[in-house]
Amino acid sequence: MRSISQRQIAKKLGLSVASVSRALHNAPGVSAATARRVKEALEEHGYELDPLLSSGLSKVRRGEVHHQTIAWCSDIDHAKMPLLRDLYASAESFASKIGYKIEHFHFGGTYANKLNRLASVWVARGIRGVLLGPMHEQHRELPFPWDSPELAWICIGDTFRHPDLHCVRRDTRADLEFGIRWLLEKGAKRPCFLLEPDRYYLFEDDFLDAALRFHYEQGNPGKEPPYFEITPERSVALESWLKRHRPDGLILPGRLSEPVERQLSRLGSLP
Repeated sequence: MRSISQRQIAKKLGLSVASVSRALHNAPGVSAATARRVKEALEEHGYELDPLLSSGLSKVRRGEVHHQTIAWCSDIDHAKMPLLRDLYASAESFASKIGYKIEHFHFGGTYANKLNRLASVWVARGIRGVLLGPMHEQHRELPFPWDSPELAWICIGDTFRHPDLHCVRRDTRADLEFGIRWLLEKGAKRPCFLLEPDRYYLFEDDFLDAALRFHYEQGNPGKEPPYFEITPERSVALESWLKRHRPDGLILPGRLSEPVERQLSRLGSLP
């Protein structure tokens, strides 16, 4: 972690920020004595360069950058996901600093011919890297041409179950533990887990694991775990489950579908 900025070092040494940056990156025109002073000061305060960013910026300065476009693809126009605006802006800014451009794409259906055509467009345009997600809906699988030697893929978020690609995602189990702690701190005595498997099937294992661990940590091994998988067809079972557990806090993976929300609303107010 950086404990001091280049601007602070520049002020301390009586140099411009540009001089500090040039010394740090071994740019021509900087005296050996100045470069040594800067590097010793940065080292003293624990300043560390991001190696990827440093390499990219050095190439930019030397005019050696190969400007490449990366496709960022989702199942909905990224402009319709305002909560992710900062994520997109940050990624685009970082990519531009190291000589890359991010271009957004989205698909409205998961038909194989449509996704194959989209992949063909990327290849024809010289795009070789694809970011997939976050998705608006969860998909069990997407029939992209995964075996194409011309495209490299990476998933962001809980995108789909198959195939098993490299994925960057939140730590769902840590999120669940945080949710439990938050409810307990708010005074909840009987927090329960409610999952809609048809909509959030990618979270089934994490939700069940968290519910079972919490159940046993509370010293209730002989009782029914506080976990229920809700579907529109299980309204009677849900009502019975709620009466048995009397939850004063519910942990959900996200917004429930409209049929399930209507089902819950018929049962009265829930925590």
